[in-house]
Amino acid sequence: MDWYQRYLAGTGRAPAVWMLIGFLVTFAVTRGITRRIHAKAARGPGQPGPPGPGRGGLSDIYIGGVHVHHQVWGIVLVLAAGLLQFRYSPRPPLPHHRPPGGSRKASYAAPRCPAGRVPSPP
Repeated sequence: MDWYQRYLAGTGRAPAVWMLIGFLVTFAVTRGITRRIHAKAARGPGQPGPPGPGRGGLSDIYIGGVHVHHQVWGIVLVLAAGLLQFRYSPRPPLPHHRPPGGSRKASYAAPRCPAGRVPSPP
């Protein structure tokens, strides 16, 4: 695993590569499931092969007669992951925005020199 350390972790590219792998795997699985559902629905009852729509395995989901698109489940998962990240984050999201001493002033303001003088460049 030396190549992983040298080319990915050491250069800071590992999170981007893992995100790409996660996207590609999720895309492939979602497309496979969707194609299987559509093929099963197009076959209809009485045709050879696995059972038709409504019986066994995967099928479209309807709530109150309205089809729930597969993208809805992805959005729900992203929202749940974000909620869990905020809930179980080990530290504040932006700790540098609060200077020591509990001041609520924004810490991005330019520092002032004594007596209001502007510091000279080095």
